[in-house]
Amino acid sequence: MKKILSACLLLVSSSVFAQLQVETGSEYADTSACADDDNATTCYSVGLEAAEADAAYVADQAAQAALTAANTDVTTATAALATANAALAALGADATDAEIAAAQELVATATAQLTAATTVQTAATTSATSAAAALAAIQGPQAQARLAANAAYDAAIDAIDDYNDADAANTLAQAAAAAAKAENAAAETARDDALTAFTAAQAAYTADPSDANLDARTAAAEGYLDSVAAYTATVTANADVIAAAEAAAATLEVATTAATAAVTASNAAGAEFIAGYSEYETRFAQATANEEMDVAAAEAVVASAETAAAEAVADAAAAATATTDAEAVLAAAEADETAAEAALAAAEVALAAAEGADAIVAAQADVDAANAALATASAAVGAADAAVSLAEAAELVADAEVVTSAAAVTAANTVLTAEQTQLAAAEAAQAQADEYAAAGNPAGTLLDAIIEDPEGEHGDDVVDAISTNYGYTQDNADDIATNAADIASNDDDIAANTTAIESNDADIATNATGIATNATDIATNATGIATNATDIATNATGIATNATDIATNATGIATNATGIATNVAAIATNATGIQTNVDRLDVHEGLVTTNIANIATNTSGIQANVDRLDVHEGLVTQNISDIAANRGSITTNTLGIASNLGMIQNNAAEIASLGDSVDILRSGVAATLAIAGMPVSPGDGWGYALGAGSFDGESAIAAGLTFRDDKSTFTFSVGNSGGESTVSAGYARNF
Repeated sequence: MKKILSACLLLVSSSVFAQLQVETGSEYADTSACADDDNATTCYSVGLEAAEADAAYVADQAAQAALTAANTDVTTATAALATANAALAALGADATDAEIAAAQELVATATAQLTAATTVQTAATTSATSAAAALAAIQGPQAQARLAANAAYDAAIDAIDDYNDADAANTLAQAAAAAAKAENAAAETARDDALTAFTAAQAAYTADPSDANLDARTAAAEGYLDSVAAYTATVTANADVIAAAEAAAATLEVATTAATAAVTASNAAGAEFIAGYSEYETRFAQATANEEMDVAAAEAVVASAETAAAEAVADAAAAATATTDAEAVLAAAEADETAAEAALAAAEVALAAAEGADAIVAAQADVDAANAALATASAAVGAADAAVSLAEAAELVADAEVVTSAAAVTAANTVLTAEQTQLAAAEAAQAQADEYAAAGNPAGTLLDAIIEDPEGEHGDDVVDAISTNYGYTQDNADDIATNAADIASNDDDIAANTTAIESNDADIATNATGIATNATDIATNATGIATNATDIATNATGIATNATDIATNATGIATNATGIATNVAAIATNATGIQTNVDRLDVHEGLVTTNIANIATNTSGIQANVDRLDVHEGLVTQNISDIAANRGSITTNTLGIASNLGMIQNNAAEIASLGDSVDILRSGVAATLAIAGMPVSPGDGWGYALGAGSFDGESAIAAGLTFRDDKSTFTFSVGNSGGESTVSAGYARNF
């Protein structure tokens, strides 16, 4: 009846709370508008972890791109400034003021541009560093999964771009290779056709060795040789094109594999990220996981700070000990200095009292030695005093570090406490969510309805939840009645237990007697223990022996350590050698591949040579015939040469008679060149000039007078070479 009445009241007053909503800002509110398969970023995060990861990733990418651009601008501006400075430095002494000013203006402009670019670079560097730090600070497995998905996606895009570039390059390379192979095939066909033509001409000449057939065979042979040369040149010229096509195909294959792997990795990373948010309940576990990571990080910081603090305390204690030791050294040095001063005073007294040259010399030596000892002691005092000062300064620094490290520990513990508080809150939220998600919990059913339809009216859902709860309450009442009966039954059992306890008291008395018996046994054990003591003494002797053996083992271990170190070095050497061998094998593999290709080429070349030898055989036959004809011509030429020899001897005699005239001619040419090389002296009025010349082994000098004004120019010169003289004069006038 109460259940029905409550439902009626709820229906009557449904306008008051029919439209229920989850608390604003709660995890339930963040996820209420998200379906399980929703890909929106805001539906993926508790506390916007994924959105923060996206923002940090994008900001880092943009900052890195800006820094790259700024670095490029600085490089460009630096090169421009260097060019401007070089242009300014290259100006000669005859440069005009305008040229110098223009060059200086370029230097100033380039300097200003470099300054501006450097300023932008500095700002970009700062931004990139901040963005990288912000990205590195992103925590949480789901946020990390989001970053991994972003990185995998960008890597896939880059790999696809590389594939597209490789595909385009391969298309062009394959087209070029196809054209090159077609050229090779055409050249090979031309060579084969020429060989066929020569073979036919050779057969015709063999059948009929006429002059016409001989000419035809010779022409065919020349055509074949030309076609072989053309084929070889074509194959050589196209080899690089065909090799480039093969390399492009290999690059495309690598790019295809890389792109496929990158796309697969990107899809897997995206799927892993989406799987992390399959249901809204898991987001509470996610929040807890994030906080656990934060607590672990804070605990690590605390541990590091405590380690640093302990080290600082140890360093401070060591610094204090060092100060004490330095003060002790200083006290000893001061005592030595005092003793040295006393010894010097005694030596000076002895010197003053010394009589006789030998005594004075000996006393002076003692004074000198005492002065040297005092100087040494004073230096030791100075060094010790400086050491004390350094030790005290080090102690102050160590004490300050103790304070600083203690403050760091306190700060780290404060952060840890805050993180632990946040973890406790996240665990509480997760526990509540797990409770709501428990099967049969009416609160969870009502919450699911509200999340699925945040703007709907949920009066019926509330009634259902209360009705279900009432049923559970009624069941509890029945269970309570059952428990009451069970409690009454328990009272009877308690009475029975009381009787049993009384029986146990008698058993305890019996146990006391047994304990007394045990005391006797313990006395017996004491005797055994004494015996054991003797055995222990024996063991001690054995332990001492073992200690000796251990020392021996320690020596052996040290020896082994040396051997191990030697082995480590040898292993490192072997590793280097193995890597060298691997590199050499890679080189040999390439050479073997090249040899295979060369062998194939040589095979074709050998066949071509065989064909050419056939041609040459025909040509040799022709040459034999030609040589026989040449013999007759040689006999005729011999007679002609004998006739020419007599004529040549006559010419030699006539040429010898010309030698003196040629020498005079050489001298005259050299003297003429010397006069021609004389310049007109600069400026108006009279001047003198010198000149030198050389021709065919003859040298000459020349000297003369020159005159110049604004209307006319006059020169007079005399030259000499090999005893031959030349005179030259000239006059020029303008009008």
